[in-house]
Amino acid sequence: MHASTAVIAAATQFLTFQTEIDVDDNAPTLNMFRFHFPKLFAELMLARQQAGGFDVEPLNYLHVPVAALSVVGLVLALLFRRRLKIAPQAAALCLVILLALAANAAICGVFAHPADRYQSRLVLLAPLAVTFLIVDWRRTTRLSLASADLT
Repeated sequence: MHASTAVIAAATQFLTFQTEIDVDDNAPTLNMFRFHFPKLFAELMLARQQAGGFDVEPLNYLHVPVAALSVVGLVLALLFRRRLKIAPQAAALCLVILLALAANAAICGVFAHPADRYQSRLVLLAPLAVTFLIVDWRRTTRLSLASADLT
């Protein structure tokens, strides 16, 4: 039962990466400021962060599809690396990012609970790697076209 729950939690965590900001339960931080920094506490309470919440839902309309497509892109790049002529260093980067996402999902899913914020911090590496792949592909395509024109 524990193993199946761990696998389900890790898989759920791997696919859960919406942006979320939750400062509603900020009592421990506020109490720490009140006790250790009483002169700064009044200024802290005047901050916009304490006055109202953040609406990050519109960001998820962009963030979630881009991240999901990028993770799929990394998997496809690894599967078709020879056909796409992906450099070994680029393939290694894709593999390391996918392993980091899987390890993060396993650790956070098993030892905590699946929550969007845990995976959303790392999933931004996937679009970065896909961008590197596209730039490298365009560079090598341009170089091969230039060398073909010279002959």
